[in-house]
Amino acid sequence: MLMSLLSNFRTTRAKISVNVDCAGELVRLAAPVAGQSWLELGCGTGEFARSIWDASRGRLAELASVDDRVEMFESYRRAMVGSAFPIENRTRFLCCDFRLDLSLFSSKHFHRAIGGPSLFEGANCRINMAEVLRVLRCGGMFVGAIRGSDPFLRSIRNAGFERLEMFPLPGSDVQLVRAWKVTENRDI
Repeated sequence: MLMSLLSNFRTTRAKISVNVDCAGELVRLAAPVAGQSWLELGCGTGEFARSIWDASRGRLAELASVDDRVEMFESYRRAMVGSAFPIENRTRFLCCDFRLDLSLFSSKHFHRAIGGPSLFEGANCRINMAEVLRVLRCGGMFVGAIRGSDPFLRSIRNAGFERLEMFPLPGSDVQLVRAWKVTENRDI
């Protein structure tokens, strides 16, 4: 029993470490630029949103964080209030089923869409990447993380992203993915 608890603790600690490392690398790959509009998919506790906001030094035009669990709002609010950079009215939390529908947002609205480290694992992997592509501007970028080579990569390619790069996260089985909307899709 004790050995099982210890093993679970080590596994959980390793996942947390990978998630923290992964979040930082995702933000670095997406490279926040002043004046951009960002969409964060699956915001959870808000720590990832805050790391995006802080990396931009509070200079993004907009950071929209979506999650399908309304109970995450309070954690998100606490995380964002802790930022050293003014938030004003440029960050917001929205509750919606972002895995299927991003109709809250107009087409070609965001410069970047980013998904946190645990978003694309197992059952969570069912994200409508065509919707993500729709809300990105021409030249926009999606950044996310996956474990191994799962069907999620196929969904990125099938959605119409034109350039795809993968980077291994050292010391883990996580792959960071960066994909661009290079040209305008006629169907959007």
